[in-house]
Amino acid sequence: RRTNCLPGILGRTCVAFCEKNCVRGDIDQPLAIRALKRLPAEYGITKLTPEKVSKKEKVAVVGSGPAGMVAADYLAHQGYQVYLIDEESEPGGMTAAGIPSYRLPRRVINNEFDIIKSAGVQYKPSTRVGHAEDLMLNVKAVLVASGAHQSKDAGIAGWSQNCQGCLEGVQYLRLANAGKDAPPAERVIVVGGGNTAIDCARTAVRLGAKEVTVVYRRSRTEMPARADEVEAAKKEGVKFHFLALPLKLLADNNKVTGAECQRMELGEPDASGRRRPVPAAGSEFVIPAELVLTAIGEQPELSFLPKGKVALTEWGSIKADEGGRTSLPWLFAAGDCATGPATIVEAMADAKRAARSLDCYVSKSKDSEEKPLGELLHELGLVRKRYGSTPSVQLRQHPQEIHLKERTATFDEVEQCFTPEAASKEAARCLRCYRVMIAVT
Repeated sequence: RRTNCLPGILGRTCVAFCEKNCVRGDIDQPLAIRALKRLPAEYGITKLTPEKVSKKEKVAVVGSGPAGMVAADYLAHQGYQVYLIDEESEPGGMTAAGIPSYRLPRRVINNEFDIIKSAGVQYKPSTRVGHAEDLMLNVKAVLVASGAHQSKDAGIAGWSQNCQGCLEGVQYLRLANAGKDAPPAERVIVVGGGNTAIDCARTAVRLGAKEVTVVYRRSRTEMPARADEVEAAKKEGVKFHFLALPLKLLADNNKVTGAECQRMELGEPDASGRRRPVPAAGSEFVIPAELVLTAIGEQPELSFLPKGKVALTEWGSIKADEGGRTSLPWLFAAGDCATGPATIVEAMADAKRAARSLDCYVSKSKDSEEKPLGELLHELGLVRKRYGSTPSVQLRQHPQEIHLKERTATFDEVEQCFTPEAASKEAARCLRCYRVMIAVT
């Protein structure tokens, strides 16, 4: 927990960039790092001794999502009195509002957060910051980690939230995750190709939809959603229309009846490096549905920032350097509100860098040029060497999952934790590359 204060959350939701670099993959399959990370979070001792406030300065963190939790935890362990402010009544940010409990039970978020609070963090829920400058009356510096919760416009003709059956994906998940009534529908269309889109589709299945279709304008190769989540959705009966773009919403008497779509072809790469989808003439087709959900990305809501004083990017996020420093010396930013929507682990890393910068600003110390070991190893790249002869092929262990028929009728967690025995067997596959890395550093 010294370097990762959210092991239970990451052990379930991380995209696991590290596994793609695992040297074991050169022999058979990468180590199941994400699943192994969950085990000590599940079985470990979680009672910690509260940190003593050793510094007179107080600091504030706005937003209690992954970035905010990490920043608050880091600063509390540096001896600051930290005020963690969030407009929602419960902690977790998008992990609570946007990730269904079949992937991330609420108890996990609450357990992780309780440990962070035990370090002395003062939590202020249901508190909307009217103006960031107002916080400076009581604190020395502010770190904004408010996330990106506003859905982007899907650009579908006829789309209107006043029309029955039109809903933003994030709003749909927020209703479902809060236990509130989400709109019922026999047939559902989800527009988008990220994890939010897949979460919407799998949630719709659990809420009784008979036919759920994900419409994505690029091919499966370009789809940013986690591969295992896409496969899980397919097993649960979700259909996929790749290389298709919804053009127009179809409605009768202000009720959605479907969407007119157009088939696409992949052209030249765009700024993201992915091949740009272009319309195929005369290829329109209709998908019937009573509910259309849009999940094409989110953007930050930053009305509480001092107007004209904080530089923003062309995408509407806070302009910050690698250390989270903004155009105001006392204001720092981290996570999706600065980088745009990214992964949980990227938001956490960003928050730790910003918290370090805030600490240097308040303590008037110079930023150390010596980077933490983890960052240094990441920049160096893995040293692809191993000790001894090549080990025999030993396929990786996979966590157990609840039965397919059970999972679609409930929001119970699908993937189960490794047993200690299975985890030990999986960990034994590790080639101990870190010995080479430490020697290099």
